[in-house]
Amino acid sequence: MSEGRRLRIEVDWGRCIGAETCAVRAPTVFRLNANRIAEVLDPAGADEATILEAAMSCPVDAIIVETEDGELLWPR
Repeated sequence: MSEGRRLRIEVDWGRCIGAETCAVRAPTVFRLNANRIAEVLDPAGADEATILEAAMSCPVDAIIVETEDGELLWPR
């Protein structure tokens, strides 16, 4: 991630439906595993705006993004 605060990103595997929108919007951060469930590759792989856009693109809100201090950024 370019300059900015460090983020913690989690995927709720129970909610993920494999829509792949996160991986399309931020392929350096997310990918689909062999079971077609999203997983985090590198939480520092893109800037904060790109990561939040990817999280917001999830149709089932399976991606949780927070700062390293625990401030919830998504979902709101």
